[in-house]
Amino acid sequence: MKERILIVGGGLSGLTLAYLLSKRNIEAKVLEASPRLGGRIQTIKGTLETPLELGATWFSDMHKNMLNLLNQLGLQKYEQFSKGKSLFQTKSFEPPQEFFVPASQSPSYRIADGTQALIDALATQLDNENIKLNTKVEAITDIGNALEVKTSKGQKIQADKVILCVPPQLVDSQIQFSPELPNSVTKVLPTVHTWMAGSIKFVLEYDN
Repeated sequence: MKERILIVGGGLSGLTLAYLLSKRNIEAKVLEASPRLGGRIQTIKGTLETPLELGATWFSDMHKNMLNLLNQLGLQKYEQFSKGKSLFQTKSFEPPQEFFVPASQSPSYRIADGTQALIDALATQLDNENIKLNTKVEAITDIGNALEVKTSKGQKIQADKVILCVPPQLVDSQIQFSPELPNSVTKVLPTVHTWMAGSIKFVLEYDN
């Protein structure tokens, strides 16, 4: 029988999973709470059309799965420039420290045209009908022969499998489960750190 699969979260994890399933002729629907895909990946364009990263940016040779995915999708990477003078300032009333950074022995990379290019490429591999934006999942209920997913729009969607591709803290604070998840799981979810969640990022665009 054809399984009904729902993926909660339209970031890199959710879209990659949907893409890998599609390569095996397994269809899945992606439910994304926000009005855009990408999650913690977001690239905007500056006045000079420079790709400006508001989210995830760098990867390296240790990220084999990322490199393989880029090759599959035909996306190009380039080495992050690092050699030269850097300024580091810890307090507003102290002058910035200037120091020289040598070229990296193990370089970091960026995706040509911005990290959003990866999200866009994954989305084009999927049936647009299977991607639902502005669809926040509020509850997941076991109704015996299926799982029922309730959204903020009042929709009730039934599925055989529901896969959560969102940060564990969001699972804990935003989704109600019936029956409740095991205590061993509910205790862990709020303690799992979301990488860079406590950071604020801004970008500057220069003429040269």
